[in-house]
Amino acid sequence: MALVMSPWIVRNARVFHAFIPGVSSAGRDLWQGSGYYDGHTIGGLDSPRVSDSLRAALFRMSEVDRSRWGARETWRVIVAHPARYAWLSLRKCFQVWLNLGFDARPSRASVAIATLNLLLFGLAVIGARRGGADPWSTRFIAWLAAFWTVVHVPFSPQVRYSYPFFGLLVIFSAAGLVTLAMRAGWLREKGVAVGD
Repeated sequence: MALVMSPWIVRNARVFHAFIPGVSSAGRDLWQGSGYYDGHTIGGLDSPRVSDSLRAALFRMSEVDRSRWGARETWRVIVAHPARYAWLSLRKCFQVWLNLGFDARPSRASVAIATLNLLLFGLAVIGARRGGADPWSTRFIAWLAAFWTVVHVPFSPQVRYSYPFFGLLVIFSAAGLVTLAMRAGWLREKGVAVGD
């Protein structure tokens, strides 16, 4: 990971004259997802919740200073309202995986996405537990899901952030679907042997 990130770290050091191990806007992005506005997240500085005076003050700052300001404000919000931040973080787990848990009522499309994703997760669990999945790969996908959650939840997550993970999840979901089909006898009716 360090090797992959090193060009970006070098680029940040040259451009900002500071050690920035990731993106230069991380602090601002944390602030946007912190619940700064009475427990509400914002998608960006163009949000109607951001006052014109704050937006102007932030745009006068350098990118690094804006990130540092955001990190300080995020910490202030967490310390002032730890229970609210914990609740918001739990809601954001549903946002990143199911496209639910936002302030607005979910649309039909969001409900459809949530249903499909829950189906994929359910089939993946069946595939991992009953489909004879390799224990190492099962642990790997579980740890990867946890890692994905931890990385995205502090920010303002969107379900599209989880899409790269679903490529791996579909493999386990397919194993779950095959397991269910075998147990129901559907594959035997088609002439597929259990070991195929």
